[in-house]
Amino acid sequence: MRFLERYLRGKHEQVWADLRGLVPEVRDDAHLADARSVAEETMRRVRNNVEVLRTRLEKAGYRFKEPDRAHVPPAPDIAVQLDKFERQQDSRCPFTTSTRWSAPSTSPNPGSSSSTGTTVTINLP
Repeated sequence: MRFLERYLRGKHEQVWADLRGLVPEVRDDAHLADARSVAEETMRRVRNNVEVLRTRLEKAGYRFKEPDRAHVPPAPDIAVQLDKFERQQDSRCPFTTSTRWSAPSTSPNPGSSSSTGTTVTINLP
């Protein structure tokens, strides 16, 4: 069974442990797409949860010290910026770093935790 399928069935910790166990082979063709999919799904959930939390806090009357900085979505060209950074550093960012900046929101209503299942493809070398 693929890593993403296992992850979606609730085996989050085991899947991440298995992926860490594959380093550095996790970037080989045999595992790369599936490993990226797990990172994308994880970071999509993180971003959605941050958006839901912020909205719920605001609705409950919480006042952020710097509301404009409570959650700042990534710049539209973040994939280009990450590619440039990786080339300059002659290194690859971990999947969770590169995907977290590109994971789209999936909550049609930021105050709800529902998801549309949107995914994103990240082009990593």
